[in-house]
Amino acid sequence: SRLGLSGQSQSQLQSLLEQREQILNASSVGYYSSQKEIEEAVNRQQQGLAEVDRQIAQLLGSPEDRKTYDLLKDSAYEQYQMNNFFDQAQGESPIPTEKREALLISKLEQKQEFMRYMDSAGSGIQNASVEEKPFLIEKAHEALHDYKDNFLSSARGNLTADQYDALREREQKQFDEMWESLKAGWGSQ
Repeated sequence: SRLGLSGQSQSQLQSLLEQREQILNASSVGYYSSQKEIEEAVNRQQQGLAEVDRQIAQLLGSPEDRKTYDLLKDSAYEQYQMNNFFDQAQGESPIPTEKREALLISKLEQKQEFMRYMDSAGSGIQNASVEEKPFLIEKAHEALHDYKDNFLSSARGNLTADQYDALREREQKQFDEMWESLKAGWGSQ
């Protein structure tokens, strides 16, 4: 809604987004006889997504619009979570669309930072020595806390006190679950 695209460009964008959804919804893992065939199918899907994303980036033009698209393109889960929260929390004080968008973008930006950290740290934790692993896991725990705390800090100014408290409680539960899942993946207690 914030893009200043002409009617033709909007139509092209809509078509590209529909193509992207079709690629995502296509079963990339059907009845294959080997691991190699599965990997090839997944690779074709990833290449198709990359091509559509490249075309969308060209159409969008501005770096800010491309950054926003990159944040939003694979965020269906986060959007669902946030919309669910907004619907439950607004009560007597409706949360305006611009504040909803700002909170979603903030959450996605913080998630992106955390995922960058995990991309570099995750394999290091997995392959760390027994002595080094607890230290690296603690650093990852701190990064996860930063993700949560930075998001909640940005949310504080966009919500009423009651809405903020509800969000903080909800996010704490989700981050606790995420942490338990990460620890289990690393074989840590």
